Amino acid sequence: MHSLSLDRLEYVDSHCHLDRYENVDEILQRAWEAGVRCIVSISVHRENTARVIEISERFPWVYASAGLHPCDVDDDPLEDLESWLVNKALHNKVLALGETGIDLQDKSPPLARQLQAFEAHVNAALHTGLPLIVHIRGGFDAFFDFWKHWDKNTPLGVLHCFTGTWNQAKAVLDMGWYLSFSGIVTFKRNGALSEVAEKVPANRFILETDAPWLAPEPYRGRENEPSYLVYTAKKIAELRCCSTSEIQYCTTENFYRLFGKIQKVY
Repeated sequence: MHSLSLDRLEYVDSHCHLDRYENVDEILQRAWEAGVRCIVSISVHRENTARVIEISERFPWVYASAGLHPCDVDDDPLEDLESWLVNKALHNKVLALGETGIDLQDKSPPLARQLQAFEAHVNAALHTGLPLIVHIRGGFDAFFDFWKHWDKNTPLGVLHCFTGTWNQAKAVLDMGWYLSFSGIVTFKRNGALSEVAEKVPANRFILETDAPWLAPEPYRGRENEPSYLVYTAKKIAELRCCSTSEIQYCTTENFYRLFGKIQKVY
């Protein structure tokens, strides 16, 4: 197995949670057979980071992130979060920091605490040069307000599992960031997501599964896995009136551009 196809006609699952599976080997075998040639397994808190990294060390084509999910900030002291992130970024298979971000649901931690953790990730990204993987749920206003008051450089980043409007997408693109589409784009009721997937520039979006959640049609409601990424790609190709090969090519190119550390690892 190799991790980089010379013609880029491959799939990259930029965001999944392999530590959630007991049968990782089987999951990855099916992904490979479906044409997925690179996977990033995402960290959501310190305790699972070791497992995420361990999986990435077992498989040459699997990589990892290091981060603290906004829903987990109440269980973390936060004081040394920035230095912890910088330290984890030294591992050769850690390509990005996150997932971090803002989650404003009824049971979410206080916004101030989420922003404290988010700022630690931003500072660590600036220190290491790694991109951010950002989760936004009900928090677009707070996200954009954060940057209005930010007086340093802005690191590269991606809004994973993007579900916002086209206006919100344009604002993210204006930051120089990327959008990532999950299986939600295949749902019949996906808000404005079909419009966003149709309009986003070809050089500014990537694909993900967020597995084991958010299985695309025709597997909606079941456990998701990286091999199902092909259905998301097919739907986006349909929306953009292009071939699936074009989606493979541009999203893979975009992934390797955003997650530039992988070129050095490979």
